[in-house]
Amino acid sequence: MILNAIMSIVVFIMNLILRGFSEDAITAYGIFFKLISFVYMPIFGLNSGLVPIFSYNYGSRQIDRIHKAYRVGIISALIFMGICTVVFEIFAIPLLQLFSATENVTAIGLVALRIMAIGFPMAGVEIINSTIFQSAGNPFNSLLVTIIRQGAALLPCAFLLAQTGNVNNVWWAIPIAEATGLILSLIFYRKLRTKLNALSQEKEVEGPV
Repeated sequence: MILNAIMSIVVFIMNLILRGFSEDAITAYGIFFKLISFVYMPIFGLNSGLVPIFSYNYGSRQIDRIHKAYRVGIISALIFMGICTVVFEIFAIPLLQLFSATENVTAIGLVALRIMAIGFPMAGVEIINSTIFQSAGNPFNSLLVTIIRQGAALLPCAFLLAQTGNVNNVWWAIPIAEATGLILSLIFYRKLRTKLNALSQEKEVEGPV
């Protein structure tokens, strides 16, 4: 519920910020928002598949399996999101034309898509990290990372960049927010990894059950 509310608020405030430039800027952002729904769909599918793997193995203290699943998840997310970034960088104009974008929207959207797509690989890592946080009984960490990357870091950054008077600078708010969320998620993951390794050592001492 909180996450859905955040997305609605973010879109609303971003539209207010972009309205200070032009309606075409709002349209370009709307096209990007629609496109990323397809980009994130496979990642959320991967997320759903990893949750039971992480959870079951965490419960049985099969820590090695968790680490292996995590590596597979991270690598898969980075490869897929990296491909999506390349597609957005190379085929930005055809993607915009799918929505019958006008000449002005295409000019703005070309820069917007190429800048905002830089955050895809970082977002992939954040989503996988959020998955393992939930599975290990740390849902607050997952929620905090999502709030930071989708709102708490994004909106202030977008507002400040808008003060430069150049709409192209506003798009950098998304990669910056993703980088902020990534750093936070890696900090949380490092702490979780220490906890997992401690559980693994405890199981070795206890012996097989």
